[in-house]
Amino acid sequence: MEKLFPNEEILVESNNKSIILTNRRMIQNQSNNGYTIYKNIMLEHIKSCVNSTSHNIMYLILAGITLLISGYVYTQVSIQAAFVALIAVVVLVILYFTTRKNVLAIASPSCKIIFEVNNMKREKTIEFIYKIGLAIDSLRK
Repeated sequence: MEKLFPNEEILVESNNKSIILTNRRMIQNQSNNGYTIYKNIMLEHIKSCVNSTSHNIMYLILAGITLLISGYVYTQVSIQAAFVALIAVVVLVILYFTTRKNVLAIASPSCKIIFEVNNMKREKTIEFIYKIGLAIDSLRK
């Protein structure tokens, strides 16, 4: 449980409680794969929220080329060679999907809180960014 300031309340938190938005700050507290991250940004210092998706399209391009080659190999060489090429297509498509990342970055002048939101629907990500904006706006009043 995160220790809160007086008059501070949790507005939203992730399922594993690694990301917490309160009415005063944004907190990232993650431990995995041998490293620990603890970041704390006061809401008045947040300057931007960015949701971005990255992927390696080259895997899909190579899969398409390999698929075309496998069609040619099937008609000209042998079914076994075409089968090997189709396995390569499947591997390339799997690589594409496993390298896709959807991240949310919340930045202040001194640090960034960056975390993956791969399992979060786009509407929920936008709603989370909206809640950050509402919390910042309520501080100004």
